[in-house]
Amino acid sequence: MDSDLVFYVRVWQMRQHQIAYYRLRKPSDLIDAKRLEKSVDEELGKRLIIVSGEPKPRLDTPADVRPTVEPKQETLFIGDDNEATKDQ
Repeated sequence: MDSDLVFYVRVWQMRQHQIAYYRLRKPSDLIDAKRLEKSVDEELGKRLIIVSGEPKPRLDTPADVRPTVEPKQETLFIGDDNEATKDQ
C-alpha cells in the first residue's frame, strides 16, 4: 500500500477514536487515539522539519515517501521552421 495512503488512514483512524472518546468517554478510545497520535507524530517527524514556524519537507526523506513522478523535459522549439519533430 502507498505510504501516503497508510498515513492518511492512520490519521483517519486517530480522528475516529478521538470522536468516539469525546462522545462516549470510553478509556479504550482515548488509549487508541493516543497510540495512533504518537505514530502520526513520529511519521510527521520523519517527513517534515519546522523552519521559522512553517513545516517544510525534509530533504533526506526516504525514497518511499518521495514523489515518484519524474519531471519530463519537453522539446522547446517545435514548429514549421525547425527541424525538430514531436517524434524525437
